Parts: sequence; structure tokens; C-alpha cells
Amino acid sequence: MLRKLIDLGVFSVVAEGFSEMDEVVLKRYAEAVKEARGKRSQRDFSELLGVSQSTVHNWENAKNAPDLDGLEKIARIRGQLPEELMTEIYGRKTEASLQERIEAMDDKELAWLMMLLAQRVAGGRVDTDEE
Repeated sequence: MLRKLIDLGVFSVVAEGFSEMDEVVLKRYAEAVKEARGKRSQRDFSELLGVSQSTVHNWENAKNAPDLDGLEKIARIRGQLPEELMTEIYGRKTEASLQERIEAMDDKELAWLMMLLAQRVAGGRVDTDEE
């Protein structure tokens, strides 16, 4: 899914990470990570994401940014599609319609989205810790 965003030019990636890593962007990543962590400890959050606690610390202090796998998990925890998080962080908009975004999803991503929608329609709390 994020590959399509790269192809659409929403953001670019170089061999070791993102090419647009200015201070403003790193601060946006930091805020997104802090929001996703919420009241969880850094340790609990790092275990949920499958990264070290020091990695989460560095993300939250704008020292570096999550990789694509981490971004996808953080987006889901925040109740977003990965491309929504990326366009928010980079302050860009994608031309892709909702239908195009859904068509780009694999079966697991589509099932997750349908579960999320069903929970919201039913008025229940959305538990995004299942990743």
C-alpha cells in the first residue's frame, strides 16, 4: 500500500530511509508516535510494535523516524490507513480516490478496515491494539 504512495509521489524513499527528513517532518513523526502511544508506557508500546524502547524514545524525540513497517502499525493504532498518516505528516494530498485505495489493499488490510468500520457503525469502541 505504501508502495503506491511512493509511486504517486506523496513521499520518496532512499536506500536508508526517507529523503525528506527535515526538522519539521521529524517533529510531525514524533507527534504521531506520541499520539499513537497514548497512555501506554514506551516499553509496552515498543513491544506492541516489535521494536526496542530506545527506538520509540528516538522517534518521540524527533531523532529519527519509523520505517515503513512501523509507520503502518502506527497508522493502524491511530485508526488511520497508512497513506493517511503519511499525507498528514508530509502535508500533502493524494489524488487517489477511496475506491482506488481500497483496491490497492491486500485481503488482510481490507478485512481490518471492514472490522474497524463495523465497530464504528455499531457504536463500539475501536480496539486497534490487535496488530
